[in-house]
Amino acid sequence: MMLTLASLLTLMFIGPSTATPLLTGMEVCTTAASGQLTTADGQPVSFEGGRLVFGGSLQVEFRPCQPNYGRFEDGTMGHLFVPSLEQCISVNSPASGAPYKVGTQECQFADDSHQIFMSFVQRDGGLYWSGSTKADGSIVQNSRACSNGFWGPQSGATAGDVRLQCSLDGNTVGFQIA
Repeated sequence: MMLTLASLLTLMFIGPSTATPLLTGMEVCTTAASGQLTTADGQPVSFEGGRLVFGGSLQVEFRPCQPNYGRFEDGTMGHLFVPSLEQCISVNSPASGAPYKVGTQECQFADDSHQIFMSFVQRDGGLYWSGSTKADGSIVQNSRACSNGFWGPQSGATAGDVRLQCSLDGNTVGFQIA
């Protein structure tokens, strides 16, 4: 088969018909702390029926990740890993609106938007879920309901499901590992 000069030029400018996939980096997460998960005001939490609830006992590890989707400083953003379940604590429906329900899911390590389900940031003496919040403020998780984009459990709660509310609310605390 003989190609004409016009055919060759057409093929040269059209190029291949398949798109080149975008490469996604991977996060590396290492354990920085381990122990029982509590609220910052000392209330223990555990899992019951796939939900995080007040009471009981839950062993976790905080695993800071680099790089991290929110581009927070080294050691401040990572996963809360539950060794007994081999899963990460997560907000399974970040688009559902506050207060957010807490569960678990398989840990994700691609440096992309999969991280919004399980990103926790160390700040103000606690660990807060940050969702899609970026360190530079260019994106804030549910900015209409919470201008800083950090979410924690209600202080003083002792029973029922743990639901995350805006850290700017006067009765919100972070999580701690005791």
